[in-house]
Amino acid sequence: MKYCIKCGKQIPVEAEFCTYCGAKQELQTSDDSISENAQKSQKNMPSGIKTTKLVIGILMIILSVFIGLQSLMVGLGDTVTANGHQSGSQGIFVGLLFLGAGIVYIVTRKQIKMGADIAGVIIMLLSWLIAQGDVGEFTDLLIYAWMSFIIGVGFFVWHLLINRKAKKQ
Repeated sequence: MKYCIKCGKQIPVEAEFCTYCGAKQELQTSDDSISENAQKSQKNMPSGIKTTKLVIGILMIILSVFIGLQSLMVGLGDTVTANGHQSGSQGIFVGLLFLGAGIVYIVTRKQIKMGADIAGVIIMLLSWLIAQGDVGEFTDLLIYAWMSFIIGVGFFVWHLLINRKAKKQ
């Protein structure tokens, strides 16, 4: 068993480079040796944010199915009544963005770096903008819009504050 000297993830013993972060590996004398950087980075991510991202990610995936089905019904109603609204189509895009953001939050919940949170806030802000377009009779779309904004910006700011606090220690 061998661990990356940079990110601390388990890699094959014969690996010269980490298969996760690409860092060149030095010769290790002990199977259980992990670099100080890897230990430090693993300690800095609080379990609260990991658990919250997992739960919110799962809820977002479930909600994306609900948004999608609801949007299909609204889109059908928009088409039948020929009212000129596109709120059903917008809802489909919002549902897909919720699905994508939920997957991002689940997959990257253990990462300390801000890349996934930046992607998450961009996805959720895009969802927020799309959902506010032509709401028509689909007023639930406004609820999803503000939910997108709160979740996206909330996680980004929370993770940013945690990283700043960790750097000060």
